[in-house]
Amino acid sequence: MPKGAIPSGVDIVTNSVHKSLGGLNATALIHVGKKSLINAQVVKDAYHLLNTTSPSPLILADSECCVASMVDDGEEKLNRAIRLNPTSGRELEESQELK
Repeated sequence: MPKGAIPSGVDIVTNSVHKSLGGLNATALIHVGKKSLINAQVVKDAYHLLNTTSPSPLILADSECCVASMVDDGEEKLNRAIRLNPTSGRELEESQELK
């Protein structure tokens, strides 16, 4: 797999849980790199200014389950997806050439 955005040196990345992890609803994760020039607390404070005061327990639980599933066996799932779709596997191999 190609190197991710954070290890490549970006400050902040967002991931769509519903697109990349199979979540039930439109949700996203915000990742702030450990070496980021942007203070993680500032990002957290800005998020809380824009976030709802009534988050959905179902959506939060679903997001947590999606993340836990990728932590537990994400590599296996990605390898299976590549095996099932050879075109994607070739594209991933080609993208590694861009490193």
